[in-house]
Order: sequence, then C-alpha cells, then structure tokens
Amino acid sequence: MKTKDRQSLREKGLPELEKILGDMQKEIVKTKTDMFRGKIKNLRTVKSARVDVSRIKTWIREKQLKGATAQ
Repeated sequence: MKTKDRQSLREKGLPELEKILGDMQKEIVKTKTDMFRGKIKNLRTVKSARVDVSRIKTWIREKQLKGATAQ
C-alpha cells in the first residue's frame, strides 16, 4: 500500500474501513487459493495484504477508542 493510499484510508470513517477490511480479507482468501492452485507465483502478495489488513484493523481500533473517550 502506498503512502497516499494509507493517508486516504486513515481519514475514512469506521463503516468504510470495516467494508474495506472485509474486501481485503476476501482478497487474501482468493489469493491463497490461487497460490495453492499454482496460478500465482509471487508469495509476497499474501504477506503485503496481511500487513494492510493489520493496518486497517489498527485504524479501526484507534477510531473506536477515540469515540469511546469522546463520549
């Protein structure tokens, strides 16, 4: 994920981030099945997708905590 993409994702709201998270998790499953079938040779795509998922989960948790302290 590029820096500009990270900055734009970080500014999004909670529902949007959760939707993107679900899409990325589906993409990881699809990529893994393609990898096991031999269609994908680059194993790094799964790792980079997992790192992106963890980033998004971190941003979601930050927004949840920020919302909880604001109330």
